[in-house]
Amino acid sequence: MRSTPHRLPGLLALTLAAALACSPAQAQERTSGLRDLLAHFPAEIMESEEWADILYSDLQAARIGVSRDAETLAEAMFGDDRFVAPYMRSMGLPYDMVQGMSFGFSGEWTEIVGFLPRDIAQSLSYAAPPDQLAIIEMAESADFDAIAGALRTTGYTPEQRGDWNVLWYIEEDYRMNLADRDPRNPFGGHLGRSSRVALLEPLLAYSPAWPRIEAVTGGVDRSALELPAVLALLAVVDDPRHGEGRLVNVAFLTEQQPAEMRDGAPIPGVGIPAWELGLFADLSTGAVDTALAAFVYADAKTAGEAAAAIETVWSDTTLYGFHPSLSESGMPEIHVTGDGADQAVVVISIEREMTGDADTVYNLAYRAFYTGMISGELPVFGHP
Repeated sequence: MRSTPHRLPGLLALTLAAALACSPAQAQERTSGLRDLLAHFPAEIMESEEWADILYSDLQAARIGVSRDAETLAEAMFGDDRFVAPYMRSMGLPYDMVQGMSFGFSGEWTEIVGFLPRDIAQSLSYAAPPDQLAIIEMAESADFDAIAGALRTTGYTPEQRGDWNVLWYIEEDYRMNLADRDPRNPFGGHLGRSSRVALLEPLLAYSPAWPRIEAVTGGVDRSALELPAVLALLAVVDDPRHGEGRLVNVAFLTEQQPAEMRDGAPIPGVGIPAWELGLFADLSTGAVDTALAAFVYADAKTAGEAAAAIETVWSDTTLYGFHPSLSESGMPEIHVTGDGADQAVVVISIEREMTGDADTVYNLAYRAFYTGMISGELPVFGHP
């Protein structure tokens, strides 16, 4: 899971900095935006044991996370889309949308879909190609009439489904019309593929297939917020011990990979017991980044065994199973939450001051967690 900004007047920058100083992120509210989107997200996606990208990003938090200077922050939040760093840090935008971000930055999305990247507030996306679903909260700057109008002009057919205004292109799911490709369309236009966009202000839902959109517009039978494992992970992110950082990115993990070498051979002494659901989270204050890894277990005993196994590997970075990018992070804080009655969560936390040019874009530890897991280079979290 993508120009250098001109300077805004100093007064605007100072006003914004003062507002941020007076309104620190409250830990108990850290996942409130994510919870809003999860309420429309089918539980069955989280229950799958197959690998999928289930990613969340808060674009406003990403802007704070990449901008330590008040004037630059003002430009990032209120300026134009030439300031691309927040989008580079945000990993939760829909797969199809990422393919055409350059056309969004250049302003060409407006004609095709009626909005620009800066009109996105937060996004929760799922991708297990060809299957995709995105639930997006649009910013106050978004004009839903303009979005619907642009999509109709682009060739989408409108219809009302419950409270949602649905606009679709190519009725058959996943069908492509290569002669009608338009990379300026962030909803599958680079492939000329079927597309369904559902609008209910402030939400926009997108999928190339009807079943996913119908699950949203008809009201999900069970949302992801009804899953105890999801609630346990959200409680970890909201934990006040992680400071005042805002939630920038989340990656939910539905499949635990084996702890093995590239040739498939098992790695002696590396790996943790099978977990129910996992999560990586990226928090930032704009000066300090925190990366979290968390895994849900049925009881505290098993979670404790996982914590001990992780600590053993982390204490010896020469062991195969430790991602090289994490070696400079030092020993993380590792603890177990829960009283053991129902569920327990093992939590790995890395806090790091942002220093140097690289840190203005990425939470390096979070990125190492995520890329290490998907590349198979982080078997410390795999099953033995």
